[in-house]
Amino acid sequence: MQYSQRVPMSRKPKQRKARAANPGPEQSPALPERPATGPAMVDTGALYRRVRAYVGFTAGDSRLLARLHRHAKPHLDAIIDDFYAHIVADPGASRVLTGGTVQVDRLRRTLREWLARTLRGPHNAEFVRLQANIGRRHVQVGLEQSYMISGMHVLRGHLARLARATSARGKSAAEATARAVDRVIDLSLALMLATYREDSLRQMLRAEQHATMKRLAAIGEMAASIAHEIRNPLAGISGAIQVLREDPPGEATRRDVLEDILHEVRRLDARINDLLLYARPAAPRREPVRPADL
Repeated sequence: MQYSQRVPMSRKPKQRKARAANPGPEQSPALPERPATGPAMVDTGALYRRVRAYVGFTAGDSRLLARLHRHAKPHLDAIIDDFYAHIVADPGASRVLTGGTVQVDRLRRTLREWLARTLRGPHNAEFVRLQANIGRRHVQVGLEQSYMISGMHVLRGHLARLARATSARGKSAAEATARAVDRVIDLSLALMLATYREDSLRQMLRAEQHATMKRLAAIGEMAASIAHEIRNPLAGISGAIQVLREDPPGEATRRDVLEDILHEVRRLDARINDLLLYARPAAPRREPVRPADL
């Protein structure tokens, strides 16, 4: 795909001064926290700050991307066409397109909005929510992570080529814009991929809760059975003690009664031990696994 070079419009000194005086949200080092709503939620705000620092995304990158957005507008339809051509050509990726042309048209509008918002900024808390919400939507429709990464690779290539082809400020400025594209795509990918981990944690939590509920239900059933098992030995012990309280029996009879009492006590002890063993959480067992089998 060929991109034509466009010379950026000149700006008045007053406008440049106004920008310097009002740095905008993307230049603020503080990013509002995104509160977690459960134990399985990923702190996307903290993740954004960590990845942003790691890849070196700056306010200067935000300005370069905003400038690129102005040049990219005439080319967005062609980029979106190529993006969905890759999806339709792949059976695994296209299986999520179950709504026909109506769904594809809606997704094309969503992608256009995403491209515009990701390029023009500001890259603040709203940007973080946008990327995370898109990732969660991919999880909901069952899109594999590999296809999301591949799709972002397609967009990265188009935007980087567009940055190099439309810059009128020299090769160094073009490369700086291409690097800004790489960084913002890396940021977006990190936030989107985090939602897959979020979903895995949520599934693990549901599985643990389900197992706990099953265990509690089984303990309830077992408790009813234990009550019945305990009542019989207690009745036997009570009867034996009543025999001993009457006229002193002979030595042989006394020995037999005491043996019966000890037998019933052992029965009680065995039943209680069974209950304790069942109720005690099993210790985790570690063993080597092949990642490909997970």
